[in-house]
Amino acid sequence: MKPKSQKIEEVERLRGWFAENPIIVACTFQGIKVEEDFQLRRKMRQAGVIYRVVPNRLAGLASEGQPCHEAVAKFKGMTALLFAKDDPVGLMKTLIEQAKSLPVFGFKAGVVEGQELDTAGLIELSKMPGKPETQAKLLYLLSAPGTNLVRQINAPAQHVVGVLTAPARDLVSVLKQAVDQGKFRA
Repeated sequence: MKPKSQKIEEVERLRGWFAENPIIVACTFQGIKVEEDFQLRRKMRQAGVIYRVVPNRLAGLASEGQPCHEAVAKFKGMTALLFAKDDPVGLMKTLIEQAKSLPVFGFKAGVVEGQELDTAGLIELSKMPGKPETQAKLLYLLSAPGTNLVRQINAPAQHVVGVLTAPARDLVSVLKQAVDQGKFRA
């Protein structure tokens, strides 16, 4: 059992994480092997995610006054909390990948930007396009009108260049057809 001073420090640290991180995911991990837990923690650190196993009572105390308090108050059993600042879709894709390789690893609930999500909601979140894909699509949509405008401005010049660079016999045959059809007088 931890002394009271350590618990107070832990609650303060958790309070800071709850306040600074708009993305919180609660996971189950009971039965995970030490090596698997080590690998999971390393992947989360590389992704910029804080991964901590926290007593539910201390998490409930630390989350008071935060948008996630109601969700945290419902936690039962052993809980690991993941705190992230951005890209909830990328985080959930990584976690789903881990859950596939670790059958004892699962999800309890999550809070994204103050909105509580259950397990099904977290899984649906992982199916959305991630931040890089969304940024690429947005960039394409923003640049498409400009690209189309430049193409339209350059189109008449391209046609003139095409006529001028055509072989002379093709040009003569086109002109002859125009004269024959009465569109052009020689």
